[in-house]
Amino acid sequence: MEEKSDRNAEIYRMRHVEDMTFTAIGERLGLSRERVRQVFERMKDQASPVVEKEENWFAEGDYTRGSCPNCDD
Repeated sequence: MEEKSDRNAEIYRMRHVEDMTFTAIGERLGLSRERVRQVFERMKDQASPVVEKEENWFAEGDYTRGSCPNCDD
């Protein structure tokens, strides 16, 4: 089970931090593009509202100190 959560964390990191495509992630991990997409969507569906709120904040491009709604500055 821990191996699966490590893989999920790696997929999330590659998608958001490295800005990789599902295809590139799949090639690196030995998975199909579709399987990576399925895992990513499942993780998004299970994510807490806080994660979604922070993702929206990052998407809006407001990176100034003190602007994150859930960060302790």
